[in-house]
Amino acid sequence: KGVEKFTDLEGHPAREAVELLAGAGVVAGDNGKFRPDDVITQAELIAMLVKSQRPDREYRAGAAAGKEPWYQRYYDMAASMGIIQYGEKPNPDAPVSREFLARLTVHALGLYQAARLGDIYLLNFADAGEIADHLRGHVAISAGLGLIEPLEGKFMPKAPVTRAEAAVT
Repeated sequence: KGVEKFTDLEGHPAREAVELLAGAGVVAGDNGKFRPDDVITQAELIAMLVKSQRPDREYRAGAAAGKEPWYQRYYDMAASMGIIQYGEKPNPDAPVSREFLARLTVHALGLYQAARLGDIYLLNFADAGEIADHLRGHVAISAGLGLIEPLEGKFMPKAPVTRAEAAVT
């Protein structure tokens, strides 16, 4: 099977990242569209992170198919992988903020222990005071590693993340 082509990525700066993820089975289109500029939901992000950690797995509904929402298996796997905490129930339809993206990405990379030491990081963003205290380390690591780029000297922690931005991260 060839790499899925998306009709709405022509000339989009995230095209290469999205096609790479599609080729690895991490993202899929919806009727040939990726919807790069739509805001990504928490369930979509968690599914993407789980699939990126285990790209060789098939993700089919289990015995409870039809009884559980589509994202439940991803939440369960994300908890077992340390991406979210056991018992945590992210709002599946809620938009992902930049600081939430930082948190889950840092957890997916296995850097939680370093990130939780938020007091040791210097945040040189004009809006550093808007970053939740418990996410300071996550933001510092994600920005320091170049996973989430500051915009004009700001991190914009509460700003929504598009599907394209999540794919690039």
